[in-house]
Amino acid sequence: MVRQQAVLAEHFTGNGWQSDRLLHDMRYAPDFYFDSVGQVHMDTWTRGRVALVGDAAYCPSSLSGMGSGLALVGAYVLAGELAAADGDHRIAYARYQERLREYATGCQKMGEGVAKLMVPDSRLMASVLNRYYKVMPYLPGKNMAARIARRTAENITLPDYPDGPAPAGLSRPAARRAHREAIRRPDTP
Repeated sequence: MVRQQAVLAEHFTGNGWQSDRLLHDMRYAPDFYFDSVGQVHMDTWTRGRVALVGDAAYCPSSLSGMGSGLALVGAYVLAGELAAADGDHRIAYARYQERLREYATGCQKMGEGVAKLMVPDSRLMASVLNRYYKVMPYLPGKNMAARIARRTAENITLPDYPDGPAPAGLSRPAARRAHREAIRRPDTP
């Protein structure tokens, strides 16, 4: 933690505004947190009977605002493909990757674009962006970022998957009733 604080002090001392005060106070913060912002890019999200979902497979970066939604879509697609393939993981995993790859890549591109705006790579760019942010509420395209994010998030057509097989010895309606009852009583083993 001391090294991380030193890195911040090295880069931001004398930066103006309240930076020197903030750098001083960070040394006494009980909840100091410092981490990198990254993405996960993998050629395949599955191996054998193991499948990765969400950030473990295709993290778009914490700056993108797409991580939770992408993880939910990924889990839905994986579960649906397992049900559609009648549990054959080899078929389901191939379909999961095929159906989700383009969407995940789009969400990651969104994260890269946001990162360039939130973490400028030079003082000049930081200065330009700070001036832009001051006038942005008054510009005609002020909602453009929200529109782009929404378009990216909605850039997938999710299929209606069939219900999976009922557990052995239960009909589908009986399995659904048992599931609903289990949800109502979460403390039941």
